[in-house]
Amino acid sequence: MKNLLPFIFCVFFLPTYSQVNNSMPAEANLFYQKAMEVLQPEIRSKVESIAKKLKGRTVNADSLSMEIKKDMVFKKQKSLKAEAITILILVQASKNADADLKEMVISMANEKDSSPQAFDKTKPLLEYKSALAKNLDETLVKMNISSGKLLEGLNQ
Repeated sequence: MKNLLPFIFCVFFLPTYSQVNNSMPAEANLFYQKAMEVLQPEIRSKVESIAKKLKGRTVNADSLSMEIKKDMVFKKQKSLKAEAITILILVQASKNADADLKEMVISMANEKDSSPQAFDKTKPLLEYKSALAKNLDETLVKMNISSGKLLEGLNQ
C-alpha cells in the first residue's frame, strides 16, 4: 500500500497541474536570473518584499509599474527602469507561488490526503500562477523590449 501512494498522488496531481493555462515566458525567467545577480541588495530585497505583498492578489502590471515609479527606493536609482522592476516583481511573485504550491502538495502527501477535494485547494494557486504568467507575457509584448535591453537599463 505504501508503494501505491506516490502513484495515486501522481494520478490526482497531474490533472490539477495541467490547469496552469499559461507558463512563465523563458525570456522573463532568464532576465530575472541575470538581473538579480547584478542588482544591489536593497533593490533585490524590495523586489522580494513587493512580490510577497502580491500573494493571492490580482496583479495589473500597469498599476504596479506606476507604483514603482513613485517608490522612493527606486526613485534614487535613476538608471532603473520601472518596466524592468515590474518584470522582476512578477517573476518573483510567480516563484513564490511555485514555492507555496510545492509546500501545499508536500503537506497533502504527508497527510496522505489524495482525495479530489484536497487537490481542489490548489486550484486558486494554479489560477494565480496562470494569471501572473499571462500578465508577464502581455507586459513583455507590450514593452517590446528584449531581456538584453532591460539588463542594459539595470547595469547603467
